[in-house]
Amino acid sequence: MVARLLRRLEQTFDAKLSMASIFEAPTIEQQASVLIGGEPSQRPSAIVKIQPGGSRAPLFCFGYRAGPILLPLARRIGPDQPLLGIDPTLLIPDQLTAPYTMEKIASRLADQMMMIYPKGPFYLGGFCGGGLLAYAAASQLAARKRHVEIVALFEPHTGHGEYQRYAGQNVGRPDLLKIKVKFHLGNLRHLGLRDAEAYFHDRAQKRSKALLRRLKTSLSSALSRNSRNTLALKPDIDEILDLAYESYRPEPFNGRVALFQATHREPWGDWERRYWAELASDLQIHEVPGYSNWIIRMLSEPNVGVLTQNLIPYLSHGEKGRE
Repeated sequence: MVARLLRRLEQTFDAKLSMASIFEAPTIEQQASVLIGGEPSQRPSAIVKIQPGGSRAPLFCFGYRAGPILLPLARRIGPDQPLLGIDPTLLIPDQLTAPYTMEKIASRLADQMMMIYPKGPFYLGGFCGGGLLAYAAASQLAARKRHVEIVALFEPHTGHGEYQRYAGQNVGRPDLLKIKVKFHLGNLRHLGLRDAEAYFHDRAQKRSKALLRRLKTSLSSALSRNSRNTLALKPDIDEILDLAYESYRPEPFNGRVALFQATHREPWGDWERRYWAELASDLQIHEVPGYSNWIIRMLSEPNVGVLTQNLIPYLSHGEKGRE
């Protein structure tokens, strides 16, 4: 619904607003002020205030376009638990310098987190690609002598190319593709019509976006190799995040990590557990009903209830530190 609202605002008023603006200006009157005067924030920020109130230490949850997808989680953890989304796609490309790395992006995000919560302790979460960023941010905070109480990973992505190394090392790419297609077709047969449509749309959308980004990256690389060509394309934030992901090789982390995984997994679905167990010395694993790599089901009702039940024991019951 928020995505549709943003599209209608852009079509009607020729004003491109971020998803964060919907949370910072949630009423019609406030939205009118935003349309007249621009975004409500005085400076660009990747922090989306999903549920800013409450007396406990905040949970910072990382995710690309983090916003409405986190509302069911916010309702479940209760009004006294602040929940702040960290959306790396809200970063301004000019804030980052090449070569683009996950460490640089995580450091920039850690800066913004510490501006509103300087001392910690820090409670981090992250879904999909945001899981990797949460993991990288934990290392950045630890390097700054800040205590990270927990890193909760909800169906997180792994390092680039790790699937082939851990799971498909003895399977050729064509066979691997056939196995994955068979898996997804099997999922579709077990879903109702509405869920099957959403499942298919989600997979198709991810594939098309990835293809477009690869095409633009290839074109930009070809142009930049020609020193006489001045039309090289400046990478947008999605391309910067892709470049950082491809080069990122996570280092071991000594803090506590909780891995939340969907019960219905792709072939060789246990390889991710081995991957994270090698990185995290203190790893706890929890299962949530749903399908791997379809995060919206894990963070939606009723499955989010199971997730929250396992997540709450990791969260602070103390008061927030001074901001």
